[in-house]
Amino acid sequence: MRNCNIRGFARGVFLQGTSLGSSGGHIVEDNRFQANTWYGVTVDGDGSVVRRNLVMDTGLSTAQTDAVGISGYWGTDVLDNTIVGVTARAGSNGTVHGIYLVGSAGSAVAGNRIRKITPDGYGTARGILLAYSGNAVALGNVIAGNGGTYGVICTPSAGSAAAKDNVISSFTTPLSMCTDAGGNAVLP
Repeated sequence: MRNCNIRGFARGVFLQGTSLGSSGGHIVEDNRFQANTWYGVTVDGDGSVVRRNLVMDTGLSTAQTDAVGISGYWGTDVLDNTIVGVTARAGSNGTVHGIYLVGSAGSAVAGNRIRKITPDGYGTARGILLAYSGNAVALGNVIAGNGGTYGVICTPSAGSAAAKDNVISSFTTPLSMCTDAGGNAVLP
């Protein structure tokens, strides 16, 4: 999927096979996703790539509490995207993610720019979450929070997921549970 302008849906794009993890090889590139109310981009499948997209103003759903800029499952690489404005529903205590990668061992989240991710109330803001993604790497990303909780977080079951050469600002916990492979700059 390339060169599209998608606005105003619950999910900007959702590519998945007939069962979780059954498809793969999807490419989502050079698109603009704006004002989608729950997820900007969701891609499921080994060998899939999400790259060079602009994801803007995601969230504020009247039906969902949380919001996610880009999510990838089961072997998705997320490369060179700009994510601006991911916002939970007001009054929901909703959580927001710039990039949410699950079950993607060996995948890369690299060269992305993430800013203005805003949870609601007691909700959590995560710039990049690597969940169940051992040997995945967050590399060379610029992540600017709004006083959010985590810049880059790797769940304990992510094994040796690593963060290297990222610039992280305005998060209470810039790097959590990831192997710090060096070169990460933490700004106030």
